[in-house]
Amino acid sequence: MQHLAMKRLLSVACCLVFIISLTGTACQGQDRASADEEASYRGHEQIYVVYYVGASSCGFSSRDEVVEAVSQLPQGFSDAHDDTPTKFVFAAMDETVDDGLAFMQRHNAEQWDEVSLGAHYNNETLLHNFNSDVSAPGTPHIIVFEDTYRFDEYNIPHIEQREQIHSVMGAEGVVDWIEEGSPLP
Repeated sequence: MQHLAMKRLLSVACCLVFIISLTGTACQGQDRASADEEASYRGHEQIYVVYYVGASSCGFSSRDEVVEAVSQLPQGFSDAHDDTPTKFVFAAMDETVDDGLAFMQRHNAEQWDEVSLGAHYNNETLLHNFNSDVSAPGTPHIIVFEDTYRFDEYNIPHIEQREQIHSVMGAEGVVDWIEEGSPLP
């Protein structure tokens, strides 16, 4: 029993080290060419936030054409909407963090600004951003928000307003939308 607990603790520690290392090596904001630059959305009052929700246990999310299209989403969306800074969030609805990490690795993990892995429908990102705002939460799913920030005296951003401006769900819808250049209304 103690061996199993130590193995689980080591697994969680490795996952945390990997996720923390992503923040040091991930390209941030609009400029995906250099991980050393500040994220270009910092200091801006309006940005897009693009969420991708998938799961390795979902046959539609795991299709090769979906994985390929979603892997190109951060760069393609940034190129198409270079007038507005964008933050990209990857959420894996897998039951475990390990399964979510493996799933995320298939999607060019270094391109995502933030990640949320595990807990299936109890995933905090999903509880906060999806489960109450969409009629049928499912995967694969992309939701684009436009956030308006205000900055406090320490220059810390606070969301003043969040408006959902686009949502697409299902393998065909996600792939088509990305291949069409991620058009927004």
